[in-house]
Amino acid sequence: MSIKRIFIVISAIFAASAVFADNSSVTSKKYVDDLMSGYQGKLPGSGANKLMIYDDETGIGEKSIETTLVSNATGVPTVGAVKTGLDGKQDTITGTAGCVMTGTGNAGEVGERAIYSANTNYSDSLVTAETVNTGVINAVNSSLIRVNEQGAPSDSGTLWEINTSLFALDVRLPLRYRQVEWLRSTKGLIITGFKTKDTQNIKAKWMRVSNYAQYVYFSDAASSGTTNTTAYVTGTSSSGGNWRFGGATQPLTFSSNVLYETVQNKNGVWANNAQIAEYEDVSSFTSSNDLNILGAASTSPIRLYSLQIEENGIKTLDIIPVQDVTENTYGVYDLVNGIFYTDAGATFTAGPICVSPNLFDKTNGEYINAYVHADTGMITQGTTQYCFVVPVQPNTTYVLSGMSSASTWGAFPNKTVGTTATTKMAGNGSITTGPNDRYLIGMAYATGTQYDYRDTLQVELGSTATTYRPYGENICD
Repeated sequence: MSIKRIFIVISAIFAASAVFADNSSVTSKKYVDDLMSGYQGKLPGSGANKLMIYDDETGIGEKSIETTLVSNATGVPTVGAVKTGLDGKQDTITGTAGCVMTGTGNAGEVGERAIYSANTNYSDSLVTAETVNTGVINAVNSSLIRVNEQGAPSDSGTLWEINTSLFALDVRLPLRYRQVEWLRSTKGLIITGFKTKDTQNIKAKWMRVSNYAQYVYFSDAASSGTTNTTAYVTGTSSSGGNWRFGGATQPLTFSSNVLYETVQNKNGVWANNAQIAEYEDVSSFTSSNDLNILGAASTSPIRLYSLQIEENGIKTLDIIPVQDVTENTYGVYDLVNGIFYTDAGATFTAGPICVSPNLFDKTNGEYINAYVHADTGMITQGTTQYCFVVPVQPNTTYVLSGMSSASTWGAFPNKTVGTTATTKMAGNGSITTGPNDRYLIGMAYATGTQYDYRDTLQVELGSTATTYRPYGENICD
């Protein structure tokens, strides 16, 4: 074999070793370095859609690729997953149902304002246009009657006449409220934001009508050694209920069915103008909790007639029990601050309305020399007969009582002779006005006859007659 052929054979061997990685063959270092510089190791992996990461222990780790955002996931989300999640993201905003969200002036902070509704404090609430419109219309329709120059109701009239048909007005209260003599409640009424203090003078008029224990009023009640104000009446007159003012306590007894007017301050307790307890060493205090009246007993044994609090000679609270005639519920009204307090979950028992419900003003009311014809219902010119004119509301039921004979009364759109009643009735009973009616008219007396009802006639709202009370009487004065 020639040298040339030997060289070719050797070259072929080297080439074969490079291709087949023959471990028994010898090669150069450079060849090895060149070969390793392009080497790519085989990386471990458990499956598709895995992301390789550096791991301190193994050198190579992996993370799953998340295509949706899932709670507690440890993988790496895609851009699409993040965008989808953000597109559907709504920050949770806490608030009260039915309130309107408002700005607070602080970045990222949301406030709220209540929407006015009945039985709520409206001083800081928003009001809808519908509520305003309805309120104005009701106020005008309830308080005023549009009349012409002859005094007859007219939609085109240029004059307004006061409508006294609802009830005698109490200038201290909005039209929707009527003072009642007393109030009982199965739940305490919270006088929101009002704290008791050592500088106050608390006057209450109340009566216990059953043998159950209850607070007349309290704040921070019960805990011995704490600053609080308590007027507690026990179930029997033989055991004393704690009357607490600051750190001072006096056990006092009160009888059932006795009307008490109590005064409590840092010097002691007075009942019906007589001092019955003396406090010593009352420290300065302001209660932690708001004042609660009529609290603690579901049997509601306390009748509250009034509650007044003075501080340094200035009246800061003046509570009277009232009926909300718009919502047909009860509560208390603060005459100082103009706020109505009630509790929708309470059951109320109330005394009579303070101002007489009688709309018949025999002294200053309007009379016309006429009578309502029994057959035709027409206002007919009279000789000795005199009709009384009662301004009323349309579509409203009234009840008449106190007449000893079947005097005819009717509902009329105006009060002129010759007008025929929309509806009429004879004697005592109820009558409902029509949509255009503005007056109830009927004979109150006839001169020279036995027909004179001026001292017994009562005209009032509703369909049930109550005990006669003269017009304008106020039993709570």
